[in-house]
Amino acid sequence: MRRRLACLFLLWTAPVGAQGRITGTVYDSLITSGPLAQATVMVVGTNLSGVTDGRGRFHIDSAPIGHVQLTFFHPVLDSIGIGAGVWDFTIAAGELRVSLGTSSGQTLRRTFCPDLADSSNTGLVMGRVQDVDRRSPVTGARISTTWLEVLFGPRGPSSERFEASATSVSSGVYALCGVPLDVPVFVRASLGDQTSGPVEVFGNSRPVLFQDLAISLTDSTSRLSVDSALSSAATEEQLRPQGTATLTGHLRDLNGRPVGGARVALHGGGGVAVANREGVFRLSGLPAGTQTLDVRAIGFTPARRAVDLTSNSSTSVTWDLDRRAPQLPTVRVLGGSRLDRNGFTARSRQGHGSFLNDAQITRMGGATGMDVIRRAPGLTIEYRNAGARSVRVVTMRSSEGRRCVPTLYVDGGLWMDGWEQFGNFLMKSDIQAVEVYASTFTIPLQFDRHNGCGSVVIWTRP
Repeated sequence: MRRRLACLFLLWTAPVGAQGRITGTVYDSLITSGPLAQATVMVVGTNLSGVTDGRGRFHIDSAPIGHVQLTFFHPVLDSIGIGAGVWDFTIAAGELRVSLGTSSGQTLRRTFCPDLADSSNTGLVMGRVQDVDRRSPVTGARISTTWLEVLFGPRGPSSERFEASATSVSSGVYALCGVPLDVPVFVRASLGDQTSGPVEVFGNSRPVLFQDLAISLTDSTSRLSVDSALSSAATEEQLRPQGTATLTGHLRDLNGRPVGGARVALHGGGGVAVANREGVFRLSGLPAGTQTLDVRAIGFTPARRAVDLTSNSSTSVTWDLDRRAPQLPTVRVLGGSRLDRNGFTARSRQGHGSFLNDAQITRMGGATGMDVIRRAPGLTIEYRNAGARSVRVVTMRSSEGRRCVPTLYVDGGLWMDGWEQFGNFLMKSDIQAVEVYASTFTIPLQFDRHNGCGSVVIWTRP
């Protein structure tokens, strides 16, 4: 009797087929820096699985008691060849709570770019290259970027061009090492004569960035020289030939109201559209593949969007624009015009530069922003060679007597897109006032880039 009770006790404490419950979260430290939704968590060696919700939470019922191994999969991570690890756990009776996650960016960078060591200045850009028309991976595509860095030597500052490149593997995945983390750069993919447009990436000190790229193997595109967002206007990108893709879109503010009058342009030139009162725009003749569009609207923060365009078809997008944050003056001035508040009136009275006011601009002929610049004192529009074509730039005579390209500011902020893009986006009717500073000794500090040339400051109408 005693032996039988002992056997029954053993059966009760460890019943055959005992089961437990696994709950937990999956965290993504690479792409979203937050909970990973729609990840499939699996118990290795079984058909048990669970899918994470919007907060990265999952549960798996009927898990076997004892030692188990967990792993997870996610389409985005799988597409770029990043697999999750395998975790060992022991399930006792009841519930097991776990926390799973992707590798850190530093770990991923060390894996794919061992030569970078633990450098905090350069990082890794990863993604896939695909044929935009067939939706298939592209093998052997070249992914590249170039940028300029200012170097300080015994003879003073000088600029030097740097380049990084990689090649996509059979799955279309690429790993571009050595990309600077502290400045925006443009990356593109190319295969033979076919190429994507330039796409801006900015690490902002993150060790790993993810950017998919698409090219068309049938549409006609051109090879372009890509510079970083800090390149001068004299090296702006070439105009593209006509392509077969069309882009239609709807521009809204963050409250859903249409943004009429906004200008949408293919980055580097080749197409400009103005949104109507309903915020709708249409651009045709665009090259297929990943292209970058610049969006400008008065009163809104400039936006840059990348979109995949398919050959011989139309792509539709909806973009929300954020209103420009107001810049509050240090001293509040009661009364007076907007030009009084931003200091234009006081600087024009000091006479250290050349100034065009609202009345002078209104009396000018022409309709574009370049028509205003052409009539501004000390400024000249020139055409300079940039690859296979000439680009339009604005020059002035520096205090040393040479011709140079002045820095451009719009509404107090540095204009990063160069003079050619300025000519595409701003019309004469948009401009209220202009300041021109040719002497590096009289430029106001807030408009001085210390590049040996002067500055031009444009103020738009409120």
